Amino acid sequence: MSAQSIHGNARIAVEEELKLTDYIQRFGPQIFRAIEGREQDLDDPARHPECADLDAAFVSECLPLAIHVVYAGSSGENLKRAVEWVSGSATGTDPVSILSALTFVYLVRQGVDDSSRDPDRARIWHRISNRVNNLLNATAPDR
Repeated sequence: MSAQSIHGNARIAVEEELKLTDYIQRFGPQIFRAIEGREQDLDDPARHPECADLDAAFVSECLPLAIHVVYAGSSGENLKRAVEWVSGSATGTDPVSILSALTFVYLVRQGVDDSSRDPDRARIWHRISNRVNNLLNATAPDR
């Protein structure tokens, strides 16, 4: 699956299936600050010499936040529908894990947009976006 189709699926999962846009709009500043904080913690590789893949470490540290957004922001009915949507195309996987990953991809896109008027934050979100895209591109099958 290409990075572009992952971004498209992220939009569908968050906006159409989970219906998280109101929650993200309401709590976006706090969510974005939390993601920015995790990026700043990992920004200096010298502080983390034991970690060979800082991109994967960053994403893995942010997934619990994304799963929180999924559970806190979605109704039970919407979550059930989203789980069924994922299960229909990704058999043999944990649908909630897939939904949290897609939600995180969506949050990164929103964070980039939200930071565009602040050069310091825009630099942080550019690094965040690069981390996620590097990981998506690294896991995409060769075509």
